[in-house]
Order: sequence, then structure tokens, then C-alpha cells
Amino acid sequence: PDTVIDYPIVQSSEDNAYYLNHSAEKTDSVSGAIYSENYNKKNFDDPITLLYGHNMKNGSIFGTLQYYLDKSYYEKHKTMSFDTLYKRYDYQIVAVGLSKITDESADTFKYYDFLNADSEKEFDNFKEKIKSLEVYYTGVKMKYGDKLITLSTCNSVEKNGRLFVIAKRN
Repeated sequence: PDTVIDYPIVQSSEDNAYYLNHSAEKTDSVSGAIYSENYNKKNFDDPITLLYGHNMKNGSIFGTLQYYLDKSYYEKHKTMSFDTLYKRYDYQIVAVGLSKITDESADTFKYYDFLNADSEKEFDNFKEKIKSLEVYYTGVKMKYGDKLITLSTCNSVEKNGRLFVIAKRN
């Protein structure tokens, strides 16, 4: 609510990179679209649904996601929701963080490669890694079994960096 991020979420069954340079209407677009890759279920019922979108300078797509780097913005925008054809999902933001995507360091944590915790121990490890990447503490806890959604975009804070916002379903 009260943000400009209000777009359809799309998914290609054949090419996970298709919507990097195509709109939701399937036309060529430098802005692309907000999309999930085809390993995620379309009903948002995975343990973690990962959504990608470009960090557009004009503020479109995930261009304003960077506002979450300021905790005062988070304080005014702590929730998000998604409407599908069948159901509305409400989420509470758990974490805002920055990450690298390079393999240069052994301690690089690729949150975007973590899609499912097969055990509570794996999930706790995920939580600790996310905590180490947080920009600030939100006070919202996540637990094993929560349905999470991650919004992911490029960031300009560091080269090959990513900005992520993680939220849990209410």
C-alpha cells in the first residue's frame, strides 16, 4: 500500500530470463516485468517465492525498492499484498538486505539460490545468513514453515550487488 510497486507478476514456463527484457504483455521492453522463475509455483505456495524486477532509474518496476534502505520508509510500509485470480495474500516485511552475486568470496550468501529448507536446521542457517546481510533490524521474526516471498533487484551500493526485501505471509 502507498507505493508505486503495483504490477502483474508473470512467469515463463520455458525461459526464466524471458521477462528480463519483455513486458507482462510479452512485448520487447528494457524495463522487463516482475517475474518468478518456473521452479516457483504460480500460487505462491512454495516455502520461498522469489520475484525479480529491474531497479529502473525512473522508479518503475522495482526502482523504488531501494527506498527500503531507509528504515523510516520501512516504518511507513511494513506490509505488502498480492492479488491472484483466486486469493489475496498479505505479507509482513521481515528483512531488507544487500548481497553480492559474485563467487569471489567464500562467505558470499546467495539468498536467491535458497528456495526450500528441508529441515529446521537449514532454515535456521538461512535466517542467520539473512541476518548478516540486513541493513537494519525490523523486529519481525520468521520461523520454519513460514511462507516467504523475496523481492530481488540490483542495487547501486556496490558492484554486482543485489537488494532484497523478504516478507512472510500473515
